[in-house]
Amino acid sequence: VIELDRHQPEFVRPIWEYLDSAVSAQRVNQGRDKLAEHRRTAEAMAQRYGVPAEILVAIWGIESNYGGNFGNFSTLEALATLAFHYPPRADFFRTELEQFLIMARENGMPPLSIRGSFAGAIGIPQFMPGSQRRYAVDFDGDQRIDLGNSVDDAIGSVGRFLEQHGWIAGQPIAVPAMTSN
Repeated sequence: VIELDRHQPEFVRPIWEYLDSAVSAQRVNQGRDKLAEHRRTAEAMAQRYGVPAEILVAIWGIESNYGGNFGNFSTLEALATLAFHYPPRADFFRTELEQFLIMARENGMPPLSIRGSFAGAIGIPQFMPGSQRRYAVDFDGDQRIDLGNSVDDAIGSVGRFLEQHGWIAGQPIAVPAMTSN
């Protein structure tokens, strides 16, 4: 877990190299299919939070390969390892461990049964436990938040997360970088 955290591809390689490996023609085609399949939900979320449906589906593809890869690590064990045996990020992971235990209790889930990434991210959108507790929404209306099985909840939660972090509808998502002399 510690070695995987130290060598996360998106943090140790230039972003263009990471994106070249993360975005393939197959993933783009799968994204088009997923957008078509979940267009109603994605457009409703876009109306509510101002984030385009295409952005939400792209995030879903990058984070969990459209729900195909949640990770197979014990979330409790991964968070505890990083919280107590990885000083560079211990404070962050201790907070996430606490949030995870509260989340598991609130949802009546045995903590040892929850699987996720080596860094403790869980579910379709690969939210950290603190993000799930702060930003996740019941977008499918079934009176429970389920980021492991409900695509509607996952898409809605990603939209809310981005909106709460300053997403402004209609604004560019990137700007050209310029160097100064």
